[in-house]
Amino acid sequence: MTDQTPAQNPCGCGCSEPGAENVVRTSCAALWSLICGIAGILLCLSALPAVILGIIGLVNIKKSNGALTGSGKAITGLILGGLAIIVWPFILIVAAIAIPNLVSAKGAAMEHLAKAEIRNISQSVEMYNVDNGSYPSTEQGLQILMDNKHGQKYLDKTPNDSWGRPYHYRYPGSYNPSSYDIWSDGQDGIEGTGDDVNSWQY
Repeated sequence: MTDQTPAQNPCGCGCSEPGAENVVRTSCAALWSLICGIAGILLCLSALPAVILGIIGLVNIKKSNGALTGSGKAITGLILGGLAIIVWPFILIVAAIAIPNLVSAKGAAMEHLAKAEIRNISQSVEMYNVDNGSYPSTEQGLQILMDNKHGQKYLDKTPNDSWGRPYHYRYPGSYNPSSYDIWSDGQDGIEGTGDDVNSWQY
């Protein structure tokens, strides 16, 4: 009695299909090359496997003497993987340059908004001084501009700064002893650091 060994699938992936020697199959390597190539355009990480699998798929198809197909898939995966390898470094370089610039531009815009709001609050404080003969005390704060005994509203509401925190008010001011100080702690939320926005410097 003669032993029969199942025929090895010529696609090179290690799988076997007994009794299917004459069946034409798609190369597993070619198929995975296409899948990795498409994913590589989106994720980059699978770009190199796409190239490697594409080459393996083409070699296996050539050696299979017609038992394997999928050269188009292998070539497409190889091309997509190669493009991803070429394009992604440029994307990363552009992102590395653009993102800090965008963050910087956003920070500058928020600082500009805080300056404008401080000027608006200062005008309201000056109007209060004209009508009442004195500036609001530190204890009264900016709240008095909206809720005072004369029923006069100098502000509809006290806005928070660009970073969502209340503006500070002090009278008499430490930096403007004859009037008042209004300031924001800036992006870092810490008073006295370089990103503070205030009424005595702008």
